[in-house]
Amino acid sequence: MHLAGCPEQLRVSRQERRHQSFRRSRAVHSGQSVRPASGRTHRPGRGEGTRGRRMGEVLELHPSGLWTFAHHLLADILGLSLLPEDQLLLHRRSERWVRVLANECIKRLCPVHFHSNGSEYVMALTTGKHEGYVHFGTITDGLVSFQLLPRHRSVCSAILVVNCSITWATFVAGDYNLLMLVEIVGPASSKYFQVVSYDLVNDYLVVLYTIPEFIPDAQGLEFLMILGTESYTNFPMVPKGMSYNPYNNLLFIWGNFLLQSFNSENFIYMADFPKELSIKYLVNSFRGDMAIVTENEEIWYVLEGSYHVYQLFPSKAWDVYINLQVLQQSSLYAPNETMVTLFYEDNKLYQLVYLIDNQQGRLVKRLMPVEQLLIYQQISDEYVLERQGSHPTLSFSNFCPFTVMRLRELPNPKIYTRQERYRAQPPRVSEPWGFHSENSLAVYQGLVYYLLWLHSKYDKPYADPAHDPTWRWWKNKKQDQDYHFYLASNRRSAGSVHVDMTSYEKIYDLKAENELPERIFLDKGTSYSFSVFLTARKPEVLHGPSFRVLSPVDLAVVLADPHCIEAIVKEKVLVNLNSVLFWVKLSDKRSCFDQGISGHHLMKTSMLIKVLGSSGHCFQNTNQGPHMQSNLMVPVLIGCPPGKRLAFDITYTVQYNRVQNKHYFDCVKVDPEMPCFLFRDSGCPAPSPLLSPALPACPLTAPTPTHPLLFLWVLSSLLLPLSHFSSRPPPLRPHSLLPILLDPRFGDGRFWQFPGQVKWGPSRRLTGVGWGQGTGVGRREKGVVEVRQDSRQPLRISAPHSYVLKVVGGGPTLDTIKEYSEEEIYRFNSPLDKTGSLIWTTENTMTTKDLSFNIMSHNSLGIEWLCQENSPCHDTIPYHIFAPEFFFKVLVSNRGVDKSTYCDYQLTFLLHIHGLPLSAKRAFLILLVSASLFVGLVILYIVCCLLSPYMVKFCNILRWKINSIIGLESYYTYSTPSDSRAFSHSGTVSWRNSRLNSRVFYKGAEENKAET
Repeated sequence: MHLAGCPEQLRVSRQERRHQSFRRSRAVHSGQSVRPASGRTHRPGRGEGTRGRRMGEVLELHPSGLWTFAHHLLADILGLSLLPEDQLLLHRRSERWVRVLANECIKRLCPVHFHSNGSEYVMALTTGKHEGYVHFGTITDGLVSFQLLPRHRSVCSAILVVNCSITWATFVAGDYNLLMLVEIVGPASSKYFQVVSYDLVNDYLVVLYTIPEFIPDAQGLEFLMILGTESYTNFPMVPKGMSYNPYNNLLFIWGNFLLQSFNSENFIYMADFPKELSIKYLVNSFRGDMAIVTENEEIWYVLEGSYHVYQLFPSKAWDVYINLQVLQQSSLYAPNETMVTLFYEDNKLYQLVYLIDNQQGRLVKRLMPVEQLLIYQQISDEYVLERQGSHPTLSFSNFCPFTVMRLRELPNPKIYTRQERYRAQPPRVSEPWGFHSENSLAVYQGLVYYLLWLHSKYDKPYADPAHDPTWRWWKNKKQDQDYHFYLASNRRSAGSVHVDMTSYEKIYDLKAENELPERIFLDKGTSYSFSVFLTARKPEVLHGPSFRVLSPVDLAVVLADPHCIEAIVKEKVLVNLNSVLFWVKLSDKRSCFDQGISGHHLMKTSMLIKVLGSSGHCFQNTNQGPHMQSNLMVPVLIGCPPGKRLAFDITYTVQYNRVQNKHYFDCVKVDPEMPCFLFRDSGCPAPSPLLSPALPACPLTAPTPTHPLLFLWVLSSLLLPLSHFSSRPPPLRPHSLLPILLDPRFGDGRFWQFPGQVKWGPSRRLTGVGWGQGTGVGRREKGVVEVRQDSRQPLRISAPHSYVLKVVGGGPTLDTIKEYSEEEIYRFNSPLDKTGSLIWTTENTMTTKDLSFNIMSHNSLGIEWLCQENSPCHDTIPYHIFAPEFFFKVLVSNRGVDKSTYCDYQLTFLLHIHGLPLSAKRAFLILLVSASLFVGLVILYIVCCLLSPYMVKFCNILRWKINSIIGLESYYTYSTPSDSRAFSHSGTVSWRNSRLNSRVFYKGAEENKAET
């Protein structure tokens, strides 16, 4: 970015008028008049020069400066501005302005196109006391901080000069390197320029290149290698800026010339650009092409990898194109227009133009027709007028060496682009006219928003059974699908809107559209392969002793970093088709990246596919207009691809255990989100179904089998290609657990095994398994196991990985889970522990370098639960009548032990185990107490049986006595002197009742005596 400096001050309206000023300022162009809001044209008055207007007016810039559209975007996002004192301001949305770089005179802002470490950067060049320094700004989460670079001394002091000034600065985020274009004033007031590099990590500054004082004499060549032995013209070189492409390491130095270099030390002079012009700014697409805007508003075009510079405007081709647009009465073109800026969007070059039509001005964004201009230019330059008979005819020369260029055998792009795609169709409207209403559009907007929310919330330690965020959306509503469809068929849906559940799903089978992806992510040792089919314009036949057909076209693969990636190209000449087929394979060389977090610190590089002799000459007509061929540049990002993570697949673990061991014992209190696993449930891992389709018998080393716990690698976009496994995993020991880590997340429905163990795909119907229901049919081809599940993509098993498994916490209940200290983690997991505190063990021989922990891999024999005497799970006290339970907090990590991937994986999850054994002492105590209670109950039962007759007799006698006492009390109660008659009557009745009761009792006693 270039702003007017202190001599050319710039003033901006305050915050309350910033948006209005911003809209009007887009029409500003250097050296052009501006129409204010009132409609009148303002021109600088006498003495006013190029200084800005007062507060509230539009921006005015010196012809040497340019306020481009990108600057306005930055001003809109960050609030970049300059006060009258030329102080830099940064504005955070919905907050006040923040004053930074106080008392500094800002002469230029240099953009940083690529962010890193979660931060964005901006560089400010100042004049005055900090001349020779760069103010390096870091923007992180809305917070802005600046530091002065170099840290300890200025650039002038470092390169041992007295007077120097930094003209331009470029930050290479991947290398933490700062490239500066330094202007040096010599003793005799002579000026020369140097390219200086500053290493931010090591605080080291070095001069890379000294730019020649004069423009070299190319002598009619397209380019010239600057070696110091060439002749020079009398035109001085005046550098103005630099442009760096981190994907292909291409550095451009521009001014009234154009220099390019691939290593920032050896430069090539591009002679096609006229030395009489001066470049104002460059626009880089970072996809293999670049646009140049000169001081007099000319537009030039460069294809990276070639040395030819094409003039787009003004040119004969532009005049032809404009005339055609005028004939078509296009609203994007007018006789009076001014270009505001030039920029790339979606890999296409656009213009922001201020049009004046019928005394009204407007801003227009329009496509720059690069391909059509190059075609018109080629036709106008390369034609021959031949006479055939009495009539002259036109004959055009086509310099494209091929007629057809096609890309074939492209792999599915999702694996390499790390993009996840969903199908979200709008709801169906039940109204007769079929048009959407506000209600239906609101429903659709809510559905899409909820789908995005589900996608963002899918990052969790436990994987869903379907490994699809939309599964949880509809899992409880599938049973009502037919009912809602019936209502929609009869136009009785609520709100006349019907939402089809099957219209919202993840796309697994996306195919490549015969074009290279936008970018490629490569993990360690992975590769990307495809083929290029070329049909030549004319064949080349070699006659002689050995008659053969030469390749009529040549394909070149240019790698930006050949020490990090490699390309293998194989050629096959198809004589009968006059064509050539090239197979291209791009692979990572496992040498330029260390383990890192997913999506962080990726190394930028690129691959350029180029047909020799075809740059700027080959085009393909498509429904969207002509498309340039023969120069295909693909950015390549090396490292841990974004979105890869770990997840624990409980659903497949349970299904595997049920199929493998013919049973599964869950906890008494079932939790669907966290099923239990039995402590002593053991077995052997299932081999590949291709080797044995039937369930194998476990070795008779234990009375009960073991189940393997399964873990899943969950990717946020797609999965990487596989390698082959070498051998079948060995059988498990008794009472052991074999962790199987898989890679299931999203993409094309495939599951990728983390430790390289063979995954069992039974030839029976599995319900609820992560890849969907269906019958698994397996096959083996070239060492790769595939298990097809109906219409799903094949299940591939990846190469062996290594990881460390630790128990880092636990407790008998969820509320009592405790985090273990480092010392406790060592005692509970280390094979070197001698304190009897191990929770688990394994027979593996691989350990970490310090022998502290075991390393699990595809050759692991599984782990065996121990819960030794001093471990926290030893002698767990049950809280009910059922067996003890324990929640283990397990950590799985491959940091420092896995050399097959760039990803640094780490997952912490809870593992619910029930059926833990008791200690011998507590078991004996429980047995003793239980036996005592049982014996006591038996004795009590015998005693009760022997004494039951006597107890019955005793009870009867006791009841008779009680009744007698009650009768006597009743008799004496009614005998009072006041009512002798009543006393006599009640006494007689009581006496009769007592006699009757005594007779009944006596008769019952005699019957009992006769029975005994």
